[in-house]
Amino acid sequence: ARGSAGGVHQGRARAVLLVAQVALSLVLLTGTGLLLASLWQLQRVRLGYNPDGLVTTLLTLPAARYPTPERRVDFFDRLAEQARALPGARGAAFSSAGPQEGYIEMFVSVYGEPVPPIEQRPHVKYASVSPDYLSVLETPIVRGRAFTARDAADSPRVMIINETMARRFFPDGDALGHKMICSNANPTVTEIVGVMADAKTGELSKPPIPEMYFPFPQWPELYASLYVRASEPGQAAGLVRAARGAVRAVDPDQSVGDVLGVRELVTRSVADRQLLALLLASFAGLALVLAAIGIYGVTAYGVAQRTREIGIRMALGAQRSHVFRLIVGGGMKLIGVGIALGVLGALGLTRLLASLLYGVGASDPLTFSAVVGLLTGVALLANYLPARRAALVDPLTALREE
Repeated sequence: ARGSAGGVHQGRARAVLLVAQVALSLVLLTGTGLLLASLWQLQRVRLGYNPDGLVTTLLTLPAARYPTPERRVDFFDRLAEQARALPGARGAAFSSAGPQEGYIEMFVSVYGEPVPPIEQRPHVKYASVSPDYLSVLETPIVRGRAFTARDAADSPRVMIINETMARRFFPDGDALGHKMICSNANPTVTEIVGVMADAKTGELSKPPIPEMYFPFPQWPELYASLYVRASEPGQAAGLVRAARGAVRAVDPDQSVGDVLGVRELVTRSVADRQLLALLLASFAGLALVLAAIGIYGVTAYGVAQRTREIGIRMALGAQRSHVFRLIVGGGMKLIGVGIALGVLGALGLTRLLASLLYGVGASDPLTFSAVVGLLTGVALLANYLPARRAALVDPLTALREE
């Protein structure tokens, strides 16, 4: 009865701001939780190759110095031999398109079947590789064989495809022994001699795409990436420095790009998700702290305004536990409204994040439950302190002060 209308309006405004703070905190926390769960899933994804202890560098040969396929093949063969001899190296190979690198595609069709118009022909990622490329990357051959030194330029054309490509083009049988027409500049009939396990050589959040590999002597390129496998993962740093020397030993005038660990390339591929998760985590943490301060401030201010009321209640026989529940219950009602609004807002936000998520749904119940539980726990703690102070009010002191 002693309050004013202004005080009532101010109290409602504080309640609205508190509800908005809680709702915003829940939205940000949910988005952060989903992105962190997605990053966790990406870190656990099976790559199909072992990036640890593997270093790489991209080399582009000048066409003037290497005008013929034979000279290009000779350069990369000698380079791989030099790299294998490096201290701490267990193997070396090269490929025109390796993991986490850009790639080019080629039109293909199954030999013996009607050839569709060029605009309808499927195109497949391809790479020219050395015979031991898959073994250096530790990608297994599941059927058939790997390339050998006998797969030379004057030998019958052969190829290795991945399991995804085998399922796409030969869903009813084994792909081994079948032939395909590979069209780059000139259509070439190529026999499938091996099927390799699928590998995440591109974007980690997407399923494997059809891939095919050719022996480098049969499809020589002016460019290729050198891959060197360390005997132990801890020796990879030494190979980074030594790889440049291997290139110089073969051709002192050949330029060398950055020598990087393949694990670093894998990490870079999810850098955009990591940055977004970091930004959301920063905003969510700040919002959570502000919400906790707001809850505590509103509840404490309400307790201070109701000091006389609390004193009267206790003087009339109200137990301290009743006063405690009264304060906490009133505060948690506002929290409940904020959480409900926050859940609705989070369901809308997470649909915008769906394209950045992997292995977790946009409305993942585990993430939503964890965030609601965290926010409820923080709210309870923020309400507990002023409620405990209210329960310890001496009714005589409260009435005397009034």
